[in-house]
Amino acid sequence: MSASASERGNQEEKENDVEMKEEEEEEPTTTGKQHALLTLADSLFLLSLPSSVVSDAERKELESSVLKEVKEKNMAPFYKYLGESHGWKLDAALLASMEASNKEALTNADAKIQEARDVAGDTEVRDAMAARAELFVTWGSRDAYDELDKVFEKTVGIASKVDVLLSKMRVALAFKDLTRFKTDMEKAKGLIEQGGDWERKNQLSVYEAIYLIITRQFRDASKLLLDAIATFTTTELFSYTTFVLYTCLLALISVDRTRIQKDLLKSPEILAVLDDIPHLRSLLTSLYKCEYASFFRALSAMTPRMDRSIYLAPHVKFYLRELRVVAYTQFLASYKAASLHAMAQAFGVSAQFMDDELFRFISAGRIHAKIDKVSSVIDTNRPDRRNAMYTSLVKDGDALLNRLQKLSKVISL
Repeated sequence: MSASASERGNQEEKENDVEMKEEEEEEPTTTGKQHALLTLADSLFLLSLPSSVVSDAERKELESSVLKEVKEKNMAPFYKYLGESHGWKLDAALLASMEASNKEALTNADAKIQEARDVAGDTEVRDAMAARAELFVTWGSRDAYDELDKVFEKTVGIASKVDVLLSKMRVALAFKDLTRFKTDMEKAKGLIEQGGDWERKNQLSVYEAIYLIITRQFRDASKLLLDAIATFTTTELFSYTTFVLYTCLLALISVDRTRIQKDLLKSPEILAVLDDIPHLRSLLTSLYKCEYASFFRALSAMTPRMDRSIYLAPHVKFYLRELRVVAYTQFLASYKAASLHAMAQAFGVSAQFMDDELFRFISAGRIHAKIDKVSSVIDTNRPDRRNAMYTSLVKDGDALLNRLQKLSKVISL
């Protein structure tokens, strides 16, 4: 072997070693980028919030970033949507320029589809149709639904079909079209049951969790999010940090203290980013350790973050109420009777505030206790499961007898 050949061989070996080392060091990450349409939807949501939540400086920055994205991608349909649905003042010349660019891109896309039909096979035609549909998605056009439907009909294979449905669901989510979102979600679940792979099943579970959050089914959403902690890859919806935020907040009102410790406070995946979210660790640990004054302070500090969440913001009042019920119930579970003043002191609030809070929740049947106003004592009344079953049986029996009596009267006539 010549010297030059030997040198080339050594160089190739070194390059192979470097490549192998890089592959070994590479680890799965969850730092993918959020889908552009969902980023725009987040920005528009923030722009809809009052000045007490979004400052004037941030508002100008958001408007500038949205307009920059629209111009760079020639998003003519989305630009018109901004004018029609959000009251933006449109530049007629800019709109005409973007529409001309869109028309030219569609002409080229149609030509590629026709070329694929003439000289290639069904796979190439499908790919060309998918490229055309992606143009509508990029432009933020509602016509993307119909275009992706055509791609779905041309698609063969469960995994590819699910991918198309996920694309449709992202568009529906961006335009807050829950009807379409649910329809496509059910289709995707049906396909997964026929033999879908684990990756897409895990992806779909996070999409379903978002639907459940929007429709205020927090317990079911929490279960899906907790199961997805180790397999989260849907960064096109939101970052892993946001995923952890949703998972922790929903778990607090959905699971017991044992699972909070096991699934959250001792989870390496959660702990890796927990401190990136201000006050979240304090909120978790204070409730788990029964440090209720710290819990109330952390909850107050976390509320502005929830107000800025496109999915949580409509439910903030409901969520805060549910979480307070959890904390009060947890405190009272340790006592047969507790002093109202002692409980107020533990939570760092006034006795009058605590009295009003407990009165409202006890009246609504959310907390099983009664307040002795004379002695300022809260007597707990833990529900007996057997008595509850008996009461339910008697109630259902009475309802059945009433229906039978009404039916007998109709028959006798």
